[in-house]
Amino acid sequence: MDHHRKLRKGKKRELVISSNTLGKRAVDKGQPQKKKNKKELIMIIDQKGWEKCVKNNSEDDYGKCAVDVAREAMRLLDDGKHEEFDADDIITEADKNLDAGITGFMAGCIANIISHCHSRGEEFRKSWNKHYAGDKYDENKKGVINPAILTIKTK
Repeated sequence: MDHHRKLRKGKKRELVISSNTLGKRAVDKGQPQKKKNKKELIMIIDQKGWEKCVKNNSEDDYGKCAVDVAREAMRLLDDGKHEEFDADDIITEADKNLDAGITGFMAGCIANIISHCHSRGEEFRKSWNKHYAGDKYDENKKGVINPAILTIKTK
C-alpha cells in the first residue's frame, strides 16, 4: 500500500520534523517536503489532535517520553522499511532507538496516539490489537487495547 501517494492525492496535512529536535515542537509545513538537512516526513492526518497531544504532555517527563516515542514510531512507519509490520515491534524499536524505557501503559498510550494521528493509524491499530487480543481479536471492534489495564471479573 502506497500510503504516501494516497495521502498526497487526498491533500491531507503532513508534518515535517527535524530528527535533531525530537523533544521540541514539530513544525507543520502543510505540503510534503524533503530537506537535505535531515528533515523527516511524518504523515499526520489529525494535526490538531497531534498538537493537542504534544501540548498536553509537554509539562511532565512521563507524558513527554510517550510523545517522543510516538513521534519516533511514526517516523519508523514512514521510513520505507516497515511496509509490513507488527505494531508492538514498531513501538519496541522506537523505544530502543530513544533509550526511553517506556512502561506497558505508555506503550498502550503510544499506540492510541499513532492510531488517531498517523496516516497508517487504522492499520497500526489493527496490528496492535491483533497482537494483544490473540485468538479473541475482532477486526470490527473499535478502540486500542492497552495491555497494562486489567479487567477484573467477579462472580
